Amino acid sequence: MNRSTVPCLLSLIRVSLIQEIFHEVVRIIKLLIRSKFLLCIVIFGFLNFACGSSDREEIEVTLTITPEPVVTATIVAESTNDQESLPQIRRTPVAEPSIFDTCLMDTKRRPELTWVVDKTRSLPDGFVPSDLVTLRDKLVPAGFEGRLLDAETTIHFEKLIEAALEAGFDLRTRSTYRSYQEQVWTFAYWVDQLGKEEAERVSAKPGHSEHQLGTTVDVTSASVGWILSEELGAVPEGIWLFENAYRFGFVESYPVDGEEITGYAYEPWHIRYIGVECATAWRASDLTVVEFLETLVEPLPHPDLPDSVGM
Repeated sequence: MNRSTVPCLLSLIRVSLIQEIFHEVVRIIKLLIRSKFLLCIVIFGFLNFACGSSDREEIEVTLTITPEPVVTATIVAESTNDQESLPQIRRTPVAEPSIFDTCLMDTKRRPELTWVVDKTRSLPDGFVPSDLVTLRDKLVPAGFEGRLLDAETTIHFEKLIEAALEAGFDLRTRSTYRSYQEQVWTFAYWVDQLGKEEAERVSAKPGHSEHQLGTTVDVTSASVGWILSEELGAVPEGIWLFENAYRFGFVESYPVDGEEITGYAYEPWHIRYIGVECATAWRASDLTVVEFLETLVEPLPHPDLPDSVGM
């Protein structure tokens, strides 16, 4: 090897070493930069989240519960350190439908339950309830078996009688559904006994009796001799009936001191089923039954009826 070759070799070695050292430094720098860069991102993100705005975003959401009521809720999303925290829901209470509104909705189910039947408004010619059933013997006094009543009314009347028994009172019915022809005989009987003027105070003309609806019962008890008497309103079981019948859907059609409005004398035994919702609304109204039902009036679905006939 001559002297000129040695410097060349040394130069090549230095260049190679420098390149290796350079590449190694670059690799180390890249590793350091990458790790520090990631760390900075994490630290920056954490600080930005922790120190960020705590402003709240409120979103008004209306939730509609079919059919009623409508509930308004405010959903509040908060920026917190706990990313798993759930939105908070604040419910704004909305008034429930009134008992009168509930009654109105129920009248659409069975409009005939709230028909007005009085001295001037009659039932359609030939009207007969569509779902009559025979009452069980335990619901009537001996000798009055075979009485008929609307099926829905029967269910609620049995509940009323059971509740009365639990309260210590034995109540039964001796008069229920009465056909048009039976009302002809009944009214004629009272005209014969009392004269026409007095008969019209205590009995309805044919076609004008609530009994023909199949939703009316005349209640009696042993303490009044199983007859229909005003005394029922003064005995404990009659008082219980007056105070509790509405809970089972029954109303007292002809109250004391109500003759000027109803046209009929006081009959504490005569109760009519109009549904629990409407009976509850009636109880709160301080009206006679006919006045209350008139607030629900719609024309009967019988175009051939005279103008004087309403619900």
